[in-house]
Amino acid sequence: MFCPECDAEYREGFTRCADCDVELVSAKSEKSPHTRAASDEERKSSGYSVQLWSGEDPQFYLGLLRSLGAGGVRCLGRPTDSASLGFEVKISESDKALAEWILNSCKEDFESQEDAGDADLEAGDEEASGPVCPLCSGEFDAGTLTCANCGVELRQPGVHPSLGSAGRELCDLPHPQFRAAMLRALREASIPFQNANFFGTDAVLGRRDVQTYSIIVQGADYERGLKMLAQVLTDWEFEPGSGLWASNYAKDVFQPYWPAQANESGFEPADITAAAWTGRNISELIGVVNALREHLIAYWVDVSQPGNAKVLVLPDDEAAATELVQEVSNYPKLSED
Repeated sequence: MFCPECDAEYREGFTRCADCDVELVSAKSEKSPHTRAASDEERKSSGYSVQLWSGEDPQFYLGLLRSLGAGGVRCLGRPTDSASLGFEVKISESDKALAEWILNSCKEDFESQEDAGDADLEAGDEEASGPVCPLCSGEFDAGTLTCANCGVELRQPGVHPSLGSAGRELCDLPHPQFRAAMLRALREASIPFQNANFFGTDAVLGRRDVQTYSIIVQGADYERGLKMLAQVLTDWEFEPGSGLWASNYAKDVFQPYWPAQANESGFEPADITAAAWTGRNISELIGVVNALREHLIAYWVDVSQPGNAKVLVLPDDEAAATELVQEVSNYPKLSED
């Protein structure tokens, strides 16, 4: 039995795909659902006339697409050369200024996180009472040596992981077909990955049981895993119609925010004069305005200087806003969420 969406194969007796939640079929799909056949002329007519970025780093490529999508910039991401495993991102001329701003912020974020590994997986291990899997973070009884889920050596209590044994994230692309293709490639290359589902929180729906698509490998397999990631990406193109990385929070990042309680307090929009944040990193800007909205703090964003932004609030909210900004500055940037 096969999934018509991601082509995953199941044993007899299964009726629905665990990833896509659709009915299984008896024959594998002959056509790939994720490729697009539009010509370069059709792309240009759609507005993708400017090459924003090209390169060979698959993680930066996906991070840039995510940040552009979160910032509301229409873009086309596609492979350029299957031999060199290169990629490009194209945009419209009208979005060039904002897209270049996002690109510069992504470069800053990526450089600050380079060689940092996956800090989230390491957090909390000191509190574990038994051995822990470096891939799925499962905790086992004392004396157990191998993870029953992932088949890798467990991290024993009190033993600091080496660079080769620590888990590192390859990608977190929210697409079941892509995840299935990546896992097949890792299996074929005999690269262990976390054989357990991770769940996160959907901030829009307020649910805490939302499946994530993170793929974790051991540090020793990380470079080979990156090559697998680049290889799989050569079969994919990404456009706005796919709906990936859409963000309700970032869509109106440059729009002023005026909650009802500001009116109730007798303030006018013209009273917003206190600077709460100034900077060039657009992903940090998105985090700041999201935090202000969550706490019902009125603001407006001054972007009169290209590539630079200033967030202004009411004088009475300056202290609270400054504290929120300090908290946001310690959070992971947008390209890692």
